[in-house]
Amino acid sequence: MQQESLLHVENLVVDFKTYGGRVAALRGVGFDVAPGEVLAIVGESGSGKSVTCQAMMGLLPVPPGRVVGGRAVFQGADLLQLRPHELSALRGRDISMIFQDPLTSLNPTMTIGDQIAEVLVKHRKLSKKSALAETIEILRLVQIPEAERRLSQFPHEFSGGMRQRIMIAIALACRPKLLIADEPTTALDVTIQGQILELLKNLKRDMGMAIILITHDLGVVAQIADRVAVMYAGQIVETGGVFEIFKSPRHPYTVGLKSAIPNPSLFGSHELVSIPGSPPDLFSPPSGCGFAARCLVAMEVCGSYPPPVIQTPSGYARCWLHHSYAPADLAREVAIERATC
Repeated sequence: MQQESLLHVENLVVDFKTYGGRVAALRGVGFDVAPGEVLAIVGESGSGKSVTCQAMMGLLPVPPGRVVGGRAVFQGADLLQLRPHELSALRGRDISMIFQDPLTSLNPTMTIGDQIAEVLVKHRKLSKKSALAETIEILRLVQIPEAERRLSQFPHEFSGGMRQRIMIAIALACRPKLLIADEPTTALDVTIQGQILELLKNLKRDMGMAIILITHDLGVVAQIADRVAVMYAGQIVETGGVFEIFKSPRHPYTVGLKSAIPNPSLFGSHELVSIPGSPPDLFSPPSGCGFAARCLVAMEVCGSYPPPVIQTPSGYARCWLHHSYAPADLAREVAIERATC
């Protein structure tokens, strides 16, 4: 655990009980978030990104979800060991979350003003009048025009981009130390997406808060992240600084994600390469590397034994290719693919 960490997650294990058996959704997830840092958690759908944050926040549906083990230490307190009322007091005050779909996350029967003021009344003990006055300033902070008039409007009266700004306003009402943004730009067009990302960058700079950004879009990561954690099949397979992840990815899965990014500068000559195959069946997780069946440079050991954790300049990678006994030609192949994708 890094001494300066705001959040330290260690060996987080989560499963879901279903009619078909138990699904190993998270298999030993761990990472750190420093104060004022933006950590992007990336990976394809179903890799465990959202489940990781829902488990930390106590938002998993129980049943079928269950936290089997691990720790999530926030400012010295293990979130997984807190009583429900203690976790409820912390959510919204010190840790806030922006969900994927703002329309379904907002209450359609309450005005925008009441929904934001509710957070201020609960956590900061403001009067209703003071909370509404503060709400106007928060709406201005997230760049919603005519804030006073907007207080009495309902969610359906706003565009998708404006609803996302309102979700951000609710999350920022108590000036949290950590903001979790779960796919905050997925349903938005490119122009609005850029505005939301710019807003998050400015708020992070002005308020000094840390951000966990959950996304499958490496283009978004490049614009805002300081560090990246790449998830696959319920595990983090590579971490590192954003420059290192883009310039010198160590894990073949990260290389595959990078090669699927459209590059306008290479229009007409750059072929997007999809990753063949499908993720493993987490009803019966593989004994070795989860990516082995889809990896073009997999060795026999990859499918049989868990890969070692290899330290990199700014993080680590779980991959047998970087072991001292791995064939040099495979390491070169990955390096060439890394440089050309």
